[in-house]
Amino acid sequence: MHGSARGDAWHPEVAIQDLDVSEMWKRQSHDMAEHLQKSEKLNAMLEGKFGTVLGPRKRTISATGRTDNRVRLDCAGMLASRALYNILGPYFRYRAIDASPQGKQSWEVLASSEIIIRREDVDDRAFGEVCPSKLTRRRQAPCALSQCGFDLPNKVWVAMHQTFLDYGPSAGSMRAANLDVRGVLTDLGTEAGINDFWDFADFFIESQKVGADYEFPENIPDEASHIYPLSLKIIGPLHCIDWIIRKSLDKLECFPEYLDRVKALVQFMHSRKHRTHMQGIIRRSSFPEVDKTMACRSLQNGCGRFADWRWTSLHDCNKDILKYKGAIHLCVSPTENFRRWGMEGESKGTKSLRFAVSSPRMWDICLAVEYTIGPLVRLHGWVKGCECHSVEERRPKGKLQCPMQGVRAPHIAAKVDETIRECEVLRDQLHPGQFGSVPSSELHSVIHFIIAMLVLKLRGWLHDLPYLIWQDLTF
Repeated sequence: MHGSARGDAWHPEVAIQDLDVSEMWKRQSHDMAEHLQKSEKLNAMLEGKFGTVLGPRKRTISATGRTDNRVRLDCAGMLASRALYNILGPYFRYRAIDASPQGKQSWEVLASSEIIIRREDVDDRAFGEVCPSKLTRRRQAPCALSQCGFDLPNKVWVAMHQTFLDYGPSAGSMRAANLDVRGVLTDLGTEAGINDFWDFADFFIESQKVGADYEFPENIPDEASHIYPLSLKIIGPLHCIDWIIRKSLDKLECFPEYLDRVKALVQFMHSRKHRTHMQGIIRRSSFPEVDKTMACRSLQNGCGRFADWRWTSLHDCNKDILKYKGAIHLCVSPTENFRRWGMEGESKGTKSLRFAVSSPRMWDICLAVEYTIGPLVRLHGWVKGCECHSVEERRPKGKLQCPMQGVRAPHIAAKVDETIRECEVLRDQLHPGQFGSVPSSELHSVIHFIIAMLVLKLRGWLHDLPYLIWQDLTF
């Protein structure tokens, strides 16, 4: 590991297989790839562990240095994972698999993570007696799919390759590791079929030896079992919730107009220069001191970013725009030409600001969107939480790390039923003119659609296996 910090050539096989290397160092090499993802974490580790190696003038590693050392550390981590499995195994493993489009969806990366715990830490213990600190979350090496190879055989092959890297090198060791898997979490896409695929570990190893492109046999061997014989297929609810948000918003006639205005306004308000200039205008104005203080405080933080593949992020942007409403009305007039802002008067951002000030329609749409998708966003946030910590403890950034984060299977069915009841109440409470220019009848039909999709997409299979056996009926 010292060699990797200096960037010298070294052979990780020798370092990991050396009998003098302690288990502590194996664990640290196993976790180093996680620190590489964020430079500040890696720098902190190097400061404490390898600072003297780097010398007094070089306490950080450049981006090029991290890239050069990533492969070496990943190799060390994979070899350490194999060695640790031989020492500490068998495990109970729970995998999560998803493909992520890259390069404007021209190719994809299969990303996998897993929660593992040693069997001896679980045997003869009730669920409440298992110490959460014994759980280990780790990411497996991301692997690129072949171009246009987004079908099930390609994805299951890459998933087996990830198992080979961390639990190889033989078909027997891979099969033993797959036997440890108790659940495979995916979305409703192609990855949902991975858990039902047949075991081709022997065929995979033979293909690795030959080094040729793989081709699955035309006929599945009669003696072949499932790739994960003891695993339950688990469908994750987050993609379903995200899909419901997107489809429900598409049913709003005003949504295309809203999306265009809000995107431009979000980009404008995200600039610290613009917010600082607005604070200066407010402080020099003759408005009451209380209003000026509240408006300036709302402009301290930037606006959230909207990602069109994660529709829950729209709620954060919408909430921030509503937070800026008072400040925008205090410092911007409908006839403002924005030349003193250093911007063109006809840019999208300035047009959106004028529209926000001169017309109440934008604020009507913002409030209607928050009213409509609020229950779905709260359900989405609840799923990503845990029983150990409240929502308040996860604020303000929600970055709390807990081994039990996302372990919601016993209660999710009841929570979905609660969300459906909340949507029904919101639908029944609508009255004409509640959101100004946005018709309440339109919102009524949108919320009705949300309820129908929650029943169709979530409630049906949450009361079936495997969630049925995990449900806590006292919740």
